[in-house]
Formats: sequence, C-alpha cells, structure tokens
Amino acid sequence: AYAAGDAIIEGWSQPVSFPNPGSTGANETWNFAYMADSIQGSASFRMFDATSVPHGNSFPTATIASLNGSTFTFYNIDSAVMQVLGYADTAAVTSSYTNPEDLFRFPFNYSDNYLDPFREIVSYTDVNNNEYFNGTITATADAYGTVTTPFQTYSNALRVRTVEVYSDSLKLSGQSYVTPWRKVYYKWYVNGI
Repeated sequence: AYAAGDAIIEGWSQPVSFPNPGSTGANETWNFAYMADSIQGSASFRMFDATSVPHGNSFPTATIASLNGSTFTFYNIDSAVMQVLGYADTAAVTSSYTNPEDLFRFPFNYSDNYLDPFREIVSYTDVNNNEYFNGTITATADAYGTVTTPFQTYSNALRVRTVEVYSDSLKLSGQSYVTPWRKVYYKWYVNGI
C-alpha cells in the first residue's frame, strides 16, 4: 500500500490492437516486451499525509493523498482496504464518494475476489451542477506467474482483473443525460514493488 513520501511513476500505451491479457490460472507467462514501441506517456504522483495538503479537511477519514498536476486524490488505506474517497483541485471541481470505492482489499491472493458498490458525486461549483456515478467494482485475482514488460521481468506476479460497471448521470439546462459504462482492467502486482 502507499505511504506518505512514496513516488509513483506510471507509463501507458495505446497499441494499435489491445494485447491479449493471457490465460487465467497458475504459473502463467505474459510477455509484453513488444509494447516498448507503443509507450506514449508517463505520469508521476507523489503521496502525502492527507492532513497536510489543501482540502484534506474535506476528507476527514483520508489517510493518504496523491498529487497529479493540480488534483489531489484522497484515499483511506488501512490493513484491510484501499479506498478512494474523492478528488479536489484548484479549479471549481470537487468529487466525493458517499459510498467509497474499494480499489484493493488486503490480503489479496490468487482466486480471491470481491464486489463493492460505490457512489461518487462530482460538484462543478463554477456552474452549480452535479454529476453522479453509481456502480460496482468487481476484482478477481485470476492468475499468477511471470510477466515481462518493456523494462523488466517479474516473477510471482499476481494478475487482478477488475471490472467497473456504472452509470454516469448529469443534468444540463434542464435535460437529464445518463451514460452506462463498463471498463475492464488487468493489473499485475508483485510483492515488494
């Protein structure tokens, strides 16, 4: 889990076609070394004690906050769960979860899974409007093995498949809009990294 003082660097790519995430099961091998040419960007995040940053008092149960650009993300992290509680930035946008989203539960081992409902309200104070996100997140540790990235090979990697299903609702000029979403993520975790 994250701690104050941690620095996180993420890289992303958008290959021409989505890479096959591979099979489920034990002792799998995933080779994504070929994606080196499709890496398009990276971002750095710094982690802070939530009480030491602007807007921290708006998230009293937050234990940690990350900063990306001008946006702070607030989390509750303890020995059982990592939850996102909301966002705040210097613009006229704030977000809070009336039902936090469990991003990860601890401990989490091969074949573990969970389903968590969440509700987020995004407030656009400059236009006095709200946007609502209601849905569920389902996470399943569906495989483990060795994963090769463009940078390094990692053994004992746990793959977690996460599915977010939610609706995005917004009212503009008296007209209501609802958009359904379904997002699938595959992430690999290695203990100690």
